[in-house]
Amino acid sequence: EMIERYLKSVLSESEPRITERMTANCEVSVVIPSFGERKQFFRPIRSLLEQQEILLDTFEVIMVINNSESEPVRKDTEGAEQYRRRVEQFHQGVKENQEVLELVRKIQGRTSQAVCSVTEEAYIERIQSSGLRFYVVDKATPGRTLPSHKANVGGARNLGVAMAVERFFQQGKNGLIIQTDADTALAQNFVTTAIRIFRERPELIGATGALELDTNVEDAEEMKGVYFFAAMDKRYRSLLHYYFTGEKQLPRGFKFSGNNMISRAYQTAFVGGVP
Repeated sequence: EMIERYLKSVLSESEPRITERMTANCEVSVVIPSFGERKQFFRPIRSLLEQQEILLDTFEVIMVINNSESEPVRKDTEGAEQYRRRVEQFHQGVKENQEVLELVRKIQGRTSQAVCSVTEEAYIERIQSSGLRFYVVDKATPGRTLPSHKANVGGARNLGVAMAVERFFQQGKNGLIIQTDADTALAQNFVTTAIRIFRERPELIGATGALELDTNVEDAEEMKGVYFFAAMDKRYRSLLHYYFTGEKQLPRGFKFSGNNMISRAYQTAFVGGVP
């Protein structure tokens, strides 16, 4: 009953579903929200194709392509130039989303205007011949977008998670939901390790892990600095909270990060999805 209430609250009856049923062998659903990721589109998919010691019908992929239909609203604390850049990024993301949808049509063997490099053509052929169960939810085309307050990475993530929960529920199976990002590559043993750990520990309902920055990308050193100082700032604020409030207990030292998170499907429904 809790799962049914959760699904009803997130998935309307008019929400298009993935028509292909989950395979009987499927143990994992990988949910990926995506916005403006034309350049990185093949990165997570390639890493999933390269998973070791596992059959491809053991997992499936649900990617939610997502954007709002309207420009972002200017924040009170936001300067004119900062807001201008954010609007510019929004329009670039919307444009790239449509390019990604063209790529998806090409992968599906439909008429497409996608412009691909030789390497990308090879990836597409590999996806088509592999048997990878790769599903895309279009929340970027006008008329299909999420409501404005949900048209963000959290809203896209929640929609994909709810679809994964529903698909497992239809099979009567409390499978695993892996969440990652559209610019992230999973380690080659990621899915196998996730399945093994949750089998060995039946009391475990969720897990999260580390993220390594790709040292080959431009400005990697700058990004490492940003991550380092952001982590220091978080600890500093935790100490301030500890010393200047009545709550004399430091916060737990970890959090569930959307780019690297695993949870059992039913328990995900019990807590209402992603905050």
